[in-house]
Amino acid sequence: MCVLAALAGGGVLANGVALPNATARAVRAPAGLWWDWLGGLRPLGANLAWLQAQGAWERGDAAQTAALIRLAAELEPELLFFWSGGARLLALDLAAVAYVSGDSADALRKAGMELLEQARTRHEDNPYYWIERAGLEWQALADAALAAESYRRAALLPGAPYYAARLHAQLLVRQGRLSEAHAWLCRQHPQLPAADPAAQADLVLTRIHRLEQQLGLPVEQRYRQQDEL
Repeated sequence: MCVLAALAGGGVLANGVALPNATARAVRAPAGLWWDWLGGLRPLGANLAWLQAQGAWERGDAAQTAALIRLAAELEPELLFFWSGGARLLALDLAAVAYVSGDSADALRKAGMELLEQARTRHEDNPYYWIERAGLEWQALADAALAAESYRRAALLPGAPYYAARLHAQLLVRQGRLSEAHAWLCRQHPQLPAADPAAQADLVLTRIHRLEQQLGLPVEQRYRQQDEL
């Protein structure tokens, strides 16, 4: 009975106290305190807020969506999912619908990036934080330089997926920074396990040779694998 009462209380709180008239400023740390007082139900509160954010998004209510996303992230700040998923909702999905709640697409893109920036202190050692950031910098801001740098930071962290390094190089190429892309891939290739399909060592080698052709590098400046030395 106590558990049911607590859950019911959480539901009332989610629907009747923390959420009405939601704005990005109205639901911040105090909402988290309410859930703490109800006995450590922050994960439940975060999930409820996220579900309601989905509903607000479907209604095209940008202010409500932003507030609920922020609430979910602040209740469970150690989970990257709420920060990154929320940032994508704002900066990509809602920004694509220009008429939403009178907000401009630029304002929504900015709100999404600001939300992700707030997660940085907790998640900057997580390569997937930088991958999420790069995705928004490229898709929402169309800033290849920023995205390339974020992919680079992701690739240098322990546990980073191999594709982060490849995407860094691709965005360097898009900017015409061919020499940088070549040098980067030449440093990466020796570390790629040939037996791991995810590493795509052969693809990286192909891209190295393509860049060498584009750059017109003389033979002595071209990449040589360890087994060729």
